[in-house]
Amino acid sequence: MRWTLLLLAGCGAAYDAEPMPSPTTAMEAEQARRADTGVADNAAPARKKGRASWEASGGAPQPPGAPPAAEPAPEDDAVEEEIAAMDGKDAGGGDGAGVPTRAWFPETFLWEPAVVTDANGHAELTVTVPDTLTTWRVLALAASREGAQAGDVHRFSSTLPVYVDPVLPPWLRMGDEVVLPVQVVNTTGDDVTAQLQVATAGLVGAGGGAVRIPAYGSALETVRVRAPRPGPASLTASLGADDRIQRTLDVEPVGRKVSQSRAGLLGSEDAVELITAADAEYARVRLVLYPGPLGVLRSELAVAGARGGTVANSAYAFALGARGEALLTALGAEVDDPDALRATRLRAQQGLVRATRAPSTDTAAMVLYGLKGGQPDAVAERLAARLHRQLLDAQLPDGSWPVPPGTLLQQLIANTAFMAWLLDDPAATVRASAVVERYADRLIDPDTGDAYTAALVLRAGLGTAETKALLREQIEAALAADGVGDARVALPSGVRGILGGTPSSAEVEATVAQVLEGAPAAELAASVIARYQPGRGFGDGLAGLAALDALAKLGERQLPESLDVVLRVDGEEVERHTLRGAALAETAVLTAPAPLAGSHRYEVTSDGAWPGLAWHLDLDTWVPWDAGAGPEGLEVEVAHGVFRKGQPVDVTLTVAGPDDEALVVSHSLPAGFTLDERSVQGAIVKQADDDVLTVEIASGHGGMTQVRFQAVPTLSGALSTGPATVALSRKPDLVATAPPQRWTVP
Repeated sequence: MRWTLLLLAGCGAAYDAEPMPSPTTAMEAEQARRADTGVADNAAPARKKGRASWEASGGAPQPPGAPPAAEPAPEDDAVEEEIAAMDGKDAGGGDGAGVPTRAWFPETFLWEPAVVTDANGHAELTVTVPDTLTTWRVLALAASREGAQAGDVHRFSSTLPVYVDPVLPPWLRMGDEVVLPVQVVNTTGDDVTAQLQVATAGLVGAGGGAVRIPAYGSALETVRVRAPRPGPASLTASLGADDRIQRTLDVEPVGRKVSQSRAGLLGSEDAVELITAADAEYARVRLVLYPGPLGVLRSELAVAGARGGTVANSAYAFALGARGEALLTALGAEVDDPDALRATRLRAQQGLVRATRAPSTDTAAMVLYGLKGGQPDAVAERLAARLHRQLLDAQLPDGSWPVPPGTLLQQLIANTAFMAWLLDDPAATVRASAVVERYADRLIDPDTGDAYTAALVLRAGLGTAETKALLREQIEAALAADGVGDARVALPSGVRGILGGTPSSAEVEATVAQVLEGAPAAELAASVIARYQPGRGFGDGLAGLAALDALAKLGERQLPESLDVVLRVDGEEVERHTLRGAALAETAVLTAPAPLAGSHRYEVTSDGAWPGLAWHLDLDTWVPWDAGAGPEGLEVEVAHGVFRKGQPVDVTLTVAGPDDEALVVSHSLPAGFTLDERSVQGAIVKQADDDVLTVEIASGHGGMTQVRFQAVPTLSGALSTGPATVALSRKPDLVATAPPQRWTVP
């Protein structure tokens, strides 16, 4: 009999694990619980491997012992490489130099939902066991083709005779000084004396010395560390030749974040000048290398249809499914899974059919936009034909289409051009051209015209030859190499999109790229790619549809075998990244500290050019927070009681704001503090984590009120809070801020 096993290797509950000696503080007790349950941060791969086999046998159906856990998130290779480099530099040598380092602590390390047994009901898996010292639980669930079910739970332990366990919070803030407990445990029947060494990377501080651990007992040492700068950090503790462990954390900036962005193409040797504020406390440059059109297309096909929610997103998903094969072929790639494309198209098509039972003009236009690239079946053909007739019939005698009262002239022209291009009907085009000529003076006037509307008109083929020539000149004048922020098409304020609202930069650039030729078209299409964000796509379905049309401008290219990308600041190389093989079609991220006060030159260069490989550079600086009252009379102040390690402390947020407005208040606690959600008074809790509390205060609060709660400090030291903020619930962009405070716990 053949079986399929559903396997989950996860952490056992606390009562399943081997008990550890009781630590002396709340934080240490929490860490002991996390160690027993396997809860810890992901880090470098482990070095232990094991084999597990189960025999599945028939019998009465059994309910699952526990629901399967989610697959753990992939590790951040860039952070791990930096930590490994710092650890090798700062920690090296010592008695534990030859001891393998324990550094991988996932909560769940195996999720195999489709293991097929042999004819005897046996299956064998080779797995890598994490470095957590605990009792692990393996849940195996089986189901036969005939419907029989079975399940079993197996436990195994991983431990060491003597081991060291430092207690770290998951993060610190720049400038934090903290005393970290380091627990040493002896599971043998003999007293042990060993040399403890503690070293850090990205932190300032070290410690150690001879430690005596009684039989079946533990010893507690401490080390004081300081976080001098933001970034990844680690602490490595070694105990003679018995154990060596590395824990990682992130150090966060303290100030108010201010960002500047620029974008460009690899191989274009662009350089930008960016100014860092004189009062900046920290600055960081982040360079994102975006894949070429093929990489973007593959990424979008992988998540097509998952966004949902709007007609535009459904239309975009349909277009991906219907046009995906042709686009992949045009970009020189093979179709990996044509059935998946078909399934994507059919799912999206069902949503489009539901949305067009009695569609408005705008809905009909959006659906027809998604269908424009092709209707591969009879249902799509009939739907496209019906919507085509509806939009033709909706054209008004003056050549435009119905728009809401109060619509701007610019939006009326943009909507007319979009409809004419969408229908591609000679008679409709002639009537729409009359609208363009009627308002040609406004279109070509530098004070009233814009490149986005001009591109829509040119794409639809509207207007006389003279008007078209003038519109092209207008577009060329709007192509800004640096533009505003990282925009490559400069637009005046107030420009509206074809269906209302402000058009996104991706939609604008993709639309303009379609009416250009040669290098300008390719550069603009590549800029569209630089706006792509995995998971979020191009921002919305309308921008995605425009981007699909723009991708063709980049044409079919041959990827080089490898590509070196270099980031220089003021002529000095600060980061280098090599893209090889499949990585050329994947997003890569480089980060580095940036120089402070003044103007600095940032250069992105490569040893070759790959049209469509784009870069996006963010310069993030953190400046001091502004105190005082904010807009609409908003204000927040933070007060607290006396801190004692392990004891609850009262925290009070005094909030001022309009009495007739609901308020949203947020406060970020320091590292090592545990929030007691049940203690919150005076507001409704919206979010309550160990690091942040967000509450809502209903209107009618009298203009001033207080929110009270308790938190427990579990570490000693001088630790920074985050800012406290208050905003109007209906206008979250109107915010008042109380700067971070330094809380000292003896």
